[in-house]
Amino acid sequence: MRFILSNTTEAGIVFDAACKADDAPPASFPAKLTAFLRERWKRNGKGFVILSCELIDHNGDELKRCVLEYCKLWGLENDFAAWVERENLFCSTLVDRIVTGSPKAELPALWEKLGGVTIGLHLGAEDSSIDADLPEGRTHLTEEEIRLLEDTVNARIRADAPIRCWFPTAEELETLPLRKKPTVSEHIRVVAMGDFEMVACGGTHPASTGRIGLVKITSVIPAKGKARITFVCGGRAVRLFQTYMRCADKAGAALSCPVEKLSRAASDLKSRLAEAERKARVFETADILRKIQAAETAEDLPGITLAALTMEETDAKATAAAVSDYIAGKGKLLLLATGERLTFARSADVRIDMNGLIKRVGRGGGRPDMASGAGIPECVGVARKILMHEYRG
Repeated sequence: MRFILSNTTEAGIVFDAACKADDAPPASFPAKLTAFLRERWKRNGKGFVILSCELIDHNGDELKRCVLEYCKLWGLENDFAAWVERENLFCSTLVDRIVTGSPKAELPALWEKLGGVTIGLHLGAEDSSIDADLPEGRTHLTEEEIRLLEDTVNARIRADAPIRCWFPTAEELETLPLRKKPTVSEHIRVVAMGDFEMVACGGTHPASTGRIGLVKITSVIPAKGKARITFVCGGRAVRLFQTYMRCADKAGAALSCPVEKLSRAASDLKSRLAEAERKARVFETADILRKIQAAETAEDLPGITLAALTMEETDAKATAAAVSDYIAGKGKLLLLATGERLTFARSADVRIDMNGLIKRVGRGGGRPDMASGAGIPECVGVARKILMHEYRG
């Protein structure tokens, strides 16, 4: 074992003088670590790389300080204390992946404008997201609300308000207008952004709001009953807008319209395309129906007109429409393969189970009057032979 990774929250790295060397185990994490390291030392073991992920400044240094304090409090060997310092590496880490209650510029605006309470903030390689508990259990934001948040946040960023971080005394802490109650009772660090945000936080922050850069919300989706607000800021937001503009310019050129009219042009194009597809489907339905009728024979089964045929793969909606039109007549029975899809259907007055028949030759099922599934074109010929053998009389 070479590495020790700790994440005991902001309250985890504290020196508790009530912890004793013979406690089994001691209550505080630094005391537990001291006892563990001493057992390692007594066995002539190697030291550790200790990675502290608690959300306090200089977390590794603070953990090391607590361990050495326990060495003094418990009267442990000087050689052990020297081994702690010499053989163990206490790393102070920057935890910027998941930070609960982190006071970025977006958070006070979310609370102030929409009454949202932040549950967590995730900073990713490409974008970041906030999980927010909104009033009445809402999990979405309207376009107007998104624009309100963006405008508020970006106005405060442009103001380049100073960001101050400090450890207030207990007396001062009682007077501060904190947005959220601190989650710890000791070593409380307060972060203030201008005159619009003040919260207890152990995370890292820029010197002023202007260093955050432009903020753009990219999506708002439900996530575990909360609203997950995904956004980009700074250089990422600039690159996103550059990408949007390049795409918009190309789309505008293709549709022969200015960028500001792209939405209307795209909506019109979508409507025209849907109408063109509808008309094309009408023609394809008529073509499929003609081919089915051309394959009819009234000689195979008494009182039944049978159409058995295979075709290249066709539009599914056009095929379904053609089949429905065909079996609307009396005495019709259809065995159809389009590509590797089978459709067996019959008129209401024909008493042959299509569901049972298709399961005998392929994979699929459905109703007694119409069934579909997967199978090779040869399945049509096999099904026809079954009908000829069992129903020809």
